[in-house]
Amino acid sequence: MSKIIVSHPEKCTGCRYCEIICSFHHEGVVNLRKTRINVIKSGYETSFPVTCTHGYGCALECVDACPEEAIEEKEGVVRIDEDLCIGCGACVDVCPFGAIKLFNDKAWKCDLCGGDPRCVKFCSQGAVTFEEGNNADKNVMNETKETVEEWRKDYDLLQI
Repeated sequence: MSKIIVSHPEKCTGCRYCEIICSFHHEGVVNLRKTRINVIKSGYETSFPVTCTHGYGCALECVDACPEEAIEEKEGVVRIDEDLCIGCGACVDVCPFGAIKLFNDKAWKCDLCGGDPRCVKFCSQGAVTFEEGNNADKNVMNETKETVEEWRKDYDLLQI
């Protein structure tokens, strides 16, 4: 069974330290636009750490949507080949968790830090854990999808 990053929104304080450590680890800078995990808010009290579930709770829509076959699932990890990615955004549009972003005309998402996710290591509240995918709470996954959908609608309304 494959391990994934599992969110525990009831423990998340919204500090966004997971985002900071992610961008610093991968990009060498603290830049919340360059992070592979995102903390989104639902109302005033609940924060949801959102990242790729590597196929748990979704149907790998990103893999099917990619016209260049730049996204593949292998041994429980979904990876994007940046050399093949053309930046079309099809994967971004279909990801039910909003876990894929475009940056510099390439799609990118969580790569589990090669099996040692820094967001998990540095989250002082235990709001993200690294565990077997089948241990992920399906109710939390569904609530996260709904929150992401609402967030997308609100975001689209703000665009001019």
